[in-house]
Amino acid sequence: MGVAFMSAFEQRGIITTPKHFVANVGDGGRDSYPIHFNERLLSEIHFPPFIDAIKKAGARSIMTAYNSIDGTAASANYWLLIDKLKKEWGFNGFVISDANAVGGEAVLHYTAKDYEESGAHAINGGLDVIFQTDYEHHKLFMPAFLNGKINPARIDDAVSRVLRAKFELGLFENPYIPETSNTAQLLQQGKATALAAAQKSFVLLKNEAHTLPLSKALKSLAVIGPDAVEARLGGYAGEGYQKSICWRPLRQNWAIRRRYITRKA
Repeated sequence: MGVAFMSAFEQRGIITTPKHFVANVGDGGRDSYPIHFNERLLSEIHFPPFIDAIKKAGARSIMTAYNSIDGTAASANYWLLIDKLKKEWGFNGFVISDANAVGGEAVLHYTAKDYEESGAHAINGGLDVIFQTDYEHHKLFMPAFLNGKINPARIDDAVSRVLRAKFELGLFENPYIPETSNTAQLLQQGKATALAAAQKSFVLLKNEAHTLPLSKALKSLAVIGPDAVEARLGGYAGEGYQKSICWRPLRQNWAIRRRYITRKA
């Protein structure tokens, strides 16, 4: 599924960035914590999807994980990013960290004393792009680029990988999307495309137990959990549509359920 998804983008000149590289699967959902897997487990379970992403789908970017691998942060792991990814697998794209992951060495893994050192570890370890959430954050890492703590050859390699991607995208010849006066038309086309995509993604479920429609004799319906309070559209999405309409009844349902549990206890 990943290969089919990414191939469609790469074939149209859009860079894909599969993540998280690698093993972002800490025990108990601790997805930013140390991973101590041997090479066989990584090779059999966690590496194959990324190998396929590179060799079959043509992914030109890889995003590193927040966790550490065998004691070294994934964003600064020379064995992972250079020996495996770039040398053994022949990846010639660029490697980018997830947001704020490089600083994790200093505040999460405690394998760097500060951001300057964590930045030096990351670039020397094979990372090409430090992704932060604010442009001003570059000041935290800049000293390492100026005082010789980062190998100049490694900087050249990182820059060349980013420039190659930009050349392949034609950004030097056509850096800007041309302005258009038919914004309304494009908006309608976008809505039509979104509607068609939604219609084609419907999944038909069998109502074998005749659960639906709900009986009109029901007097209350309990909705349990975080989604009973807020309609969420995903980890990176905003508030649910018409939240102000659905929130109050759902909260009342939770109150009913809570009183019921209290009586049963």
